[in-house]
Amino acid sequence: MSRGHLNQGRVKVGDLRELGRQELLGILDSIPGTKVLVWDECLTGPIGLVAEYSVLKEHDVVKMFPLNSSGLPAVKADNVVYIVRPTVQNCDVIASNIRAEERRGGSGLKTEYHAVFTPKKSLFCEKQLKEAGVFGSLSLYELPLYLFPLDSDLLSMELPNSFREFFLEGDPTSIHYTAKALTQLQIICGTIPRIYGKGAGAVQLFDLLVRMRKEMAGIQSAVKPQIDSLVILDRSVDLLSTLPTQLTYEGLIDELFGITQGSTKLPAEKFSGQEAEAGDQKVVQLSSTELLYAEIRGLNFNAVGPTLSRKARNISAQFQERHDAKTVRQMKEFVEKLPSMQAAKLSLGTHTSVAELVKEQIDRKSVV
Repeated sequence: MSRGHLNQGRVKVGDLRELGRQELLGILDSIPGTKVLVWDECLTGPIGLVAEYSVLKEHDVVKMFPLNSSGLPAVKADNVVYIVRPTVQNCDVIASNIRAEERRGGSGLKTEYHAVFTPKKSLFCEKQLKEAGVFGSLSLYELPLYLFPLDSDLLSMELPNSFREFFLEGDPTSIHYTAKALTQLQIICGTIPRIYGKGAGAVQLFDLLVRMRKEMAGIQSAVKPQIDSLVILDRSVDLLSTLPTQLTYEGLIDELFGITQGSTKLPAEKFSGQEAEAGDQKVVQLSSTELLYAEIRGLNFNAVGPTLSRKARNISAQFQERHDAKTVRQMKEFVEKLPSMQAAKLSLGTHTSVAELVKEQIDRKSVV
């Protein structure tokens, strides 16, 4: 329900990222004055994929904090903007924050409060804010971000609890969100001509997609379809495939260290040239825009070592070419290739260290 692969190179994932960025910045620009952002922690990483902090600072964002029931830090700003998932728990924390700030008062600065719900507002949330007595103190917005681009061929809705909510709690919200996400995707990428599915949840999603398409009759995308087929798999029809150990390079990184929003955190002291104390973490970005990672991510881990060794020999041979450059033209050609060679060397060093960490973990678990 929460992830989708795209045919790399055909679908304009960047359009989705830009659409989300403009939606978020449009809301921020509609709020005059300086702003403190208070994030639902589950959204910090996903929205960071859409709009980096450097971009937000250009739109009068002075500080960012996680949503916390202990209250807001003492930071002066014209506005406090909560960016949250529409849950009753989040509304309780927002209400608690606002009541605490109103009791504290006294700074002489009139602070305005705003709540941005993504992907949409909820009647339950509005009811909760009213019952808490803070509904009149807030301006409410919707940020319709349904899909977050994790890579050039991978989108995620970042709804890790959707299976539990749908099957155990009987909450169909995730089905509705998925239908909205696929409708949004088709506006950008054209109407998907063939849809296949398996499972009760897939049937519900298909029916909702058909209904939404009928409601949008006359305003459907005129873009030539970039996606040939959509396959919807209800997780309940195959519960076991998520349990076997992953054996690819990318799979083992995820299995052993975890991959979140296209990056993983690893012990910093294991990386050459990295000054770090024990316990420090290095964030390693994992994206197929990096040529080496695109080549080895899907390899069985046993094939990664020989591939990295071959790459090391090739890079070494490329650097040796500087000794063979005799003419000015040859030197110029070598200098032009140097930045890409240095980037390849850095990438090789990073993935060699990552592979060594994976191997250490595998050996340790094998001994146990």
